[in-house]
Amino acid sequence: MLTENDLQQFGLSKSAALVYMNLLQNGGLSATELSENTGIGRTNIYNLIEQLVAENLVTIDFNGSKKRFSANDPVVFLKKTEDQLEMINQLLPELKALYQLHPAKPKISYHEGSEGVRAVTDDLLTTKGGRYCYFGSILAQFELEGPDHLNAFIARRLSLGIRSLAIRSRRAERPGPLLAPNIEMLRQVRFFPGPVPESIPNLYIYDSRVAIISNAGEKWALIIESPELASLMQSVWDMIWEISLEEDS
Repeated sequence: MLTENDLQQFGLSKSAALVYMNLLQNGGLSATELSENTGIGRTNIYNLIEQLVAENLVTIDFNGSKKRFSANDPVVFLKKTEDQLEMINQLLPELKALYQLHPAKPKISYHEGSEGVRAVTDDLLTTKGGRYCYFGSILAQFELEGPDHLNAFIARRLSLGIRSLAIRSRRAERPGPLLAPNIEMLRQVRFFPGPVPESIPNLYIYDSRVAIISNAGEKWALIIESPELASLMQSVWDMIWEISLEEDS
């Protein structure tokens, strides 16, 4: 059942909502009648009526020297919402310009356990750039995520047309066509030019984000959203890519 509490969602006070609902139910009423129906004093009734008139929710009628108040069609709430939305759309470009004047602090989200790792991996598929770059260990990735999730991830990546550019540890490779360098699989792979631990964390760079996934022993992952950090790590990744080894090297 509709109550005055429901109308408070439209910015009305509880008392103003009570007066408006009383007018909806009873038609034109005087201040005295409203006071008797709602239990609100006459002085406050007049103050509330002024507010409701300003919101275009109530109309004042004169019968001689007596005032009577009537509720306007509730469709006015819809019109009010439309007007607010139009105003927001007009102001939004300037508000966004002000927001961009000051650099935002990096946003960091931390995740634990296998489910947390999978959530961070799945976030790679939100990239707007059509690719992600990473270096790390396939062996650690398999141990953390499991083959079922990893195979499903690859299928979704391919369906979205997202390219994977990898610098991996040759010592931590896992055989199989799904992980091999392959144009059809939208994957390019090079290998670190020197020995690295088999269980090094994986680091991903995509859009303005850097994701780090721990090795299987610790099972944690985090996403850092920072254009500056992403740009720095992309530069580091590019330099390592240039000196990394092709598959047949």
